[in-house]
Amino acid sequence: MTTPRLQTLALGVTIALTSAAVRPHRVEAKGCGFAECGTNSAEIRGTSINGISVAGAVNSEGVRLVPGSLTLFPNYLSMPSVCWGRGGYGFALAIVSGALVATTHNPGEVLPTECLLGGTFQMDVPVALETGGTITRRVTLKIAQRGSVSTWHTTLARSLLTTYELIDLEKSTSICARSQPWMEPWQIGGLLHGFTNPPGIAGAQWHTVTDHAVIVQGESYTPAASIDPERHSSEWFNIACAGSALAKSRLMGYDPMSTTSTAGQRQSTLKMLTAHYVRDTAQSWTQTGTPLIWVSTPAGAYYGGADPSLATGPIEARWNGSGATCVSHLRLWNKTTTVASELETLTTVRRLGGVAACGTSAPSDTVWTTTTLDHVD
Repeated sequence: MTTPRLQTLALGVTIALTSAAVRPHRVEAKGCGFAECGTNSAEIRGTSINGISVAGAVNSEGVRLVPGSLTLFPNYLSMPSVCWGRGGYGFALAIVSGALVATTHNPGEVLPTECLLGGTFQMDVPVALETGGTITRRVTLKIAQRGSVSTWHTTLARSLLTTYELIDLEKSTSICARSQPWMEPWQIGGLLHGFTNPPGIAGAQWHTVTDHAVIVQGESYTPAASIDPERHSSEWFNIACAGSALAKSRLMGYDPMSTTSTAGQRQSTLKMLTAHYVRDTAQSWTQTGTPLIWVSTPAGAYYGGADPSLATGPIEARWNGSGATCVSHLRLWNKTTTVASELETLTTVRRLGGVAACGTSAPSDTVWTTTTLDHVD
């Protein structure tokens, strides 16, 4: 089963935090780290946390969850009675329907996510030393807060996702920077297209800056924003901070644990959001503050709406499950940039990616067509 056919314009974002009154400005197309331009993963002590195994396997950055390290602190006043009287130790962390849960030694027993509030778990994390090299530190993370956020789309069954604030206990800091909302300020929640907020969920929640994350289970990803072929089962999950490409993809309805999207659609979406024009490389050709229009062609999920005050430019690229299939413009160049300066870099991108300019029609395997804003012609 694939996602429903849709041919509606939607306004998207790479990894941007900007104002509706601010036009994008030219920035050099510099390489940036996986945390900034990959899937924008959470960081602990400067190490990107991309993919965590509930079984304790080591991920691609050398990070591992310590099995059996989940400690609970039941609160008799605010938690369900199922959380009470169990002691604090001997639990394992698991994921059920996108929520963190605790499992016990009793076969098949799962405690609800409410029982985890205030609980802690440990991770072994390689930390860079000032003198060079790395050392593995055991870091304790506290599940400090729970919340919820609604997915954006309307063509799929809209749902509420549980969100978490995770605190590095020793540093007393969240592993997600409190600088991004779930949706960009210039995204208006699709109201122009009759997209209303679900009952009890205010649109402002999507635009409120937060340090919460959603849990994305079933896949982990490489620095090239590709699905890791060795780490893509229900054992693996990601901590997707608000504002990250992976969180946006999940809020758009792309859930690796669901049959409503394919692996190719999810990979295409991540590469599109992070402007990975050149396949199988970590180079991302975007920067924070770069708005974008994306259109599902032919399949996708409708999740947002366009602010008509933003000026639409020409087509940027088309994307399939492997990445960009053509590139006509670069999203970092706007009307204040000379055409020559863009063409020089564009020529390099096309050569490195082995692609040409986009034609007038989209190939049948196209997942997204992206269009620039406030752009040179």
